[in-house]
Amino acid sequence: MKQYVFLFFIIFLFSSYTLDSHAETSDNILSLESQAMEMINESKYDKALVYLDRILEIDPKNINALNNKGGILIKSGNYSNAINYFDEILKIDVNNTQALNNKAIALSKLQLYIQSLELFYKSLITDPSNQNTINNTKSLVEKLYWIDETPKSFGVVTVRDKNGNLVVYSKIHTIKVQPPLGYIMVKNLGGLQEI
Repeated sequence: MKQYVFLFFIIFLFSSYTLDSHAETSDNILSLESQAMEMINESKYDKALVYLDRILEIDPKNINALNNKGGILIKSGNYSNAINYFDEILKIDVNNTQALNNKAIALSKLQLYIQSLELFYKSLITDPSNQNTINNTKSLVEKLYWIDETPKSFGVVTVRDKNGNLVVYSKIHTIKVQPPLGYIMVKNLGGLQEI
């Protein structure tokens, strides 16, 4: 019986230590996140990266730290490296709209416009009311010579299956889609019709 009591006591001590260290780690991450955000808000990106790197040492899959680090890398012009951080997030959560949006921005900076628009589109499918993605998509579309947009206009995109049956339709802040984006949307979705 003494052995069981002793074993229970050891297990209790170990689990208490584990819970305490987990709580300490969470508190540590929250403190580091707060310091990183303060540095970001003051545009002290080098200092912010120090805090973000500490967070990622503790928790390599911390989505906030990965997104913030990627965002800082975009600001510094290191677009390819930024994309790697957003890809890490998308391995954890394929529908993370912030990572989709940020990766799309980095891709547009690398002039990979079609991939960028595809990610903006995926982000809007996930969250149609995401104002950041709406604004970023509109901003990119205005810069592209092969997409013609008229102000204050709306459209409806309908997607039909191979038999012509309506699958889904959606209102969009309209873009008159021209190749190559139109081709990619038709290829991936099965059909695109503007009304």
